[in-house]
Amino acid sequence: MAEEPLLRRVATRWHERAGVPVGPGDDMAVIEVGGARLLVAADPVIEGVHFEPGTHERRVAAKAVHRNCSDAAAMGAIPRATIMCVMLGQGCDQDAAERLLDALCDTADAAGCPSVGGDISVHDGPTTVAVTLIADPAGAEPVLRSRARAGDDLYVTGVLGGSMVDENGYIHHLDFSPRVAVGRALVEDASLRPNAMIDLSDGLARDLPRVLEASGGLGAEIELNRLPVREVVAGQDGWRRAIGDGEDYELLMSCSSAMPATIRGVRLTRIGRVVADGGLRYLTGDGRCFTEAELSGLGWEHGR
Repeated sequence: MAEEPLLRRVATRWHERAGVPVGPGDDMAVIEVGGARLLVAADPVIEGVHFEPGTHERRVAAKAVHRNCSDAAAMGAIPRATIMCVMLGQGCDQDAAERLLDALCDTADAAGCPSVGGDISVHDGPTTVAVTLIADPAGAEPVLRSRARAGDDLYVTGVLGGSMVDENGYIHHLDFSPRVAVGRALVEDASLRPNAMIDLSDGLARDLPRVLEASGGLGAEIELNRLPVREVVAGQDGWRRAIGDGEDYELLMSCSSAMPATIRGVRLTRIGRVVADGGLRYLTGDGRCFTEAELSGLGWEHGR
């Protein structure tokens, strides 16, 4: 079993319909309700998959809420509300359950998307938190994955790789801040607006091909020596960690114009460009070139 074919199976069943201008295949779906547009996404976190048993409840809550907010950031939308389904494992006692629920509500409140409902159940499996996020485009057209153009430059926010490494108590995949403010700045300024954008949850090696495929089968060239690698994993092969570790929750964007060095205090780095011919190539500083097929094992895919 592998995740990618299952995602494609869902996407092939989709057909355009009234009231749903954007369906499966983007960071969030777009629906029309009463003349207004809303964006909707859902993501779970599962004990033993997305966090280790014994992880503090506030870290579990932060990841559950913030990874959905990262999807909103990729569309340039503002998180407004969450619906949470919490499946408590049998090993979770009353006190632990209450701490988790309090942490979820506190985190959602702080992110501006308070919990407005959901469900709680108990089962024999691992504790799981499934969050549905409702976001507001707030007058800006959502940025989609499917509008990259040949000749665009590719930029990323922040630094990549090493998301699971403990850096003096900071563990990025649990403690990250979603780039909502950056996403808003990009869509509110016409000179900054990207043509396409995605949040990097499965790693650059897996998420960039999704943009290229959605945009009509374009290609790209990535300059490996330009990748902003997290210092804790920097080194001779630090680029492998930067494109393959996953759970960066940074933004990858395809832009027609040059971008500033920072937006809202967050670093932006040009890492390559979109090209007309299909295929993804990774260029080293010494003239070597890796193809997408040669690096196919990098990045995260459930079931693989």
